[in-house]
Amino acid sequence: MKMQALGESSGVAVDCDSDCAQLILVQKNLRNLPPENIKRHASYVELLDLSYNRIKDLSWLAEFEQLRHLVLDNNHLHEAQLRTLTQPLPQLEVLMLNKNERFIPIV
Repeated sequence: MKMQALGESSGVAVDCDSDCAQLILVQKNLRNLPPENIKRHASYVELLDLSYNRIKDLSWLAEFEQLRHLVLDNNHLHEAQLRTLTQPLPQLEVLMLNKNERFIPIV
Protein backbone atom coordinates (compact mmCIF):
# COMPACT_ATOMS: atom_id res chain seq x y z
CA MET A 1 0.00 0.00 0.00
CA LYS A 2 1.43 3.37 -0.94
CA MET A 3 0.71 6.75 0.61
CA GLN A 4 -0.23 9.91 -1.22
CA ALA A 5 -0.44 13.37 0.28
CA LEU A 6 -4.03 14.51 0.72
CA GLY A 7 -3.08 18.10 0.11
CA GLU A 8 -0.44 20.62 0.90
CA SER A 9 -2.73 22.58 3.21
CA SER A 10 -4.39 19.67 4.98
CA GLY A 11 -1.28 17.71 5.94
CA VAL A 12 -3.34 14.50 5.85
CA ALA A 13 -1.98 11.33 4.24
CA VAL A 14 -4.12 9.17 1.99
CA ASP A 15 -3.97 5.39 2.22
CA CYS A 16 -4.14 4.20 -1.36
CA ASP A 17 -3.87 0.60 -2.59
CA SER A 18 -1.67 -0.40 -5.54
CA ASP A 19 -4.17 0.68 -8.18
CA CYS A 20 -5.61 3.51 -6.04
CA ALA A 21 -9.20 2.29 -6.37
CA GLN A 22 -9.51 2.72 -2.59
CA LEU A 23 -9.29 6.01 -0.75
CA ILE A 24 -9.10 5.47 3.02
CA LEU A 25 -9.43 8.56 5.22
CA VAL A 26 -10.40 7.10 8.58
CA GLN A 27 -10.00 9.29 11.71
CA LYS A 28 -8.59 12.33 9.93
CA ASN A 29 -10.91 14.84 11.65
CA LEU A 30 -12.29 15.88 8.24
CA ARG A 31 -15.40 17.99 7.79
CA ASN A 32 -15.11 17.89 4.01
CA LEU A 33 -12.77 16.58 1.35
CA PRO A 34 -10.46 19.33 -0.02
CA PRO A 35 -11.31 20.30 -3.65
CA GLU A 36 -7.82 19.49 -4.94
CA ASN A 37 -8.23 15.91 -3.75
CA ILE A 38 -11.65 15.56 -5.28
CA LYS A 39 -10.09 16.52 -8.62
CA ARG A 40 -7.15 14.17 -8.09
CA HIS A 41 -9.05 11.03 -7.00
CA ALA A 42 -12.70 11.29 -8.05
CA SER A 43 -12.36 9.80 -11.53
CA TYR A 44 -11.14 6.35 -10.38
CA VAL A 45 -11.93 5.73 -6.69
CA GLU A 46 -14.34 2.81 -6.18
CA LEU A 47 -14.16 2.56 -2.38
CA LEU A 48 -14.19 5.65 -0.18
CA ASP A 49 -13.93 5.21 3.59
CA LEU A 50 -14.50 8.37 5.63
CA SER A 51 -15.30 6.65 8.93
CA TYR A 52 -14.73 8.44 12.24
CA ASN A 53 -14.61 11.97 10.84
CA ARG A 54 -16.93 14.97 11.12
CA ILE A 55 -18.27 15.05 7.58
CA LYS A 56 -21.27 17.39 7.26
CA ASP A 57 -21.60 18.23 3.55
CA LEU A 58 -21.81 15.48 0.95
CA SER A 59 -22.47 17.58 -2.17
CA TRP A 60 -19.00 16.78 -3.57
CA LEU A 61 -19.70 13.02 -3.64
CA ALA A 62 -21.34 13.32 -7.06
CA GLU A 63 -17.84 13.86 -8.49
CA PHE A 64 -16.93 10.24 -7.60
CA GLU A 65 -18.52 8.64 -10.67
CA GLN A 66 -16.89 5.21 -10.15
CA LEU A 67 -17.81 4.96 -6.46
CA ARG A 68 -19.17 1.51 -5.55
CA HIS A 69 -18.57 1.38 -1.78
CA LEU A 70 -19.04 4.35 0.54
CA VAL A 71 -18.34 4.04 4.26
CA LEU A 72 -19.50 6.96 6.41
CA ASP A 73 -19.65 5.21 9.78
CA ASN A 74 -19.40 7.35 12.91
CA ASN A 75 -19.68 10.82 11.36
CA HIS A 76 -22.72 12.03 13.33
CA LEU A 77 -24.55 12.45 10.02
CA HIS A 78 -28.31 12.83 9.93
CA GLU A 79 -30.87 12.61 7.16
CA ALA A 80 -30.71 16.29 6.18
CA GLN A 81 -26.99 15.98 5.46
CA LEU A 82 -27.60 13.07 3.10
CA ARG A 83 -29.92 15.37 1.19
CA THR A 84 -26.92 17.58 0.32
CA LEU A 85 -26.09 15.06 -2.40
CA THR A 86 -26.71 16.95 -5.63
CA GLN A 87 -26.87 13.91 -7.94
CA PRO A 88 -27.50 10.17 -7.62
CA LEU A 89 -24.55 7.80 -7.32
CA PRO A 90 -25.51 5.23 -9.99
CA GLN A 91 -22.55 2.87 -9.42
CA LEU A 92 -23.00 2.73 -5.64
CA GLU A 93 -23.57 -0.82 -4.36
CA VAL A 94 -22.72 -0.48 -0.66
CA LEU A 95 -23.52 2.44 1.64
CA MET A 96 -22.51 2.11 5.29
CA LEU A 97 -23.91 4.61 7.79
CA ASN A 98 -23.39 2.81 11.09
CA LYS A 99 -23.29 4.84 14.31
CA ASN A 100 -24.62 8.09 12.90
CA GLU A 101 -27.62 10.11 14.07
CA ARG A 102 -31.01 8.43 13.97
CA PHE A 103 -32.51 8.38 10.49
CA ILE A 104 -36.24 8.86 10.07
CA PRO A 105 -37.69 6.69 7.28
CA ILE A 106 -39.15 8.60 4.35
CA VAL A 107 -42.77 7.60 3.78
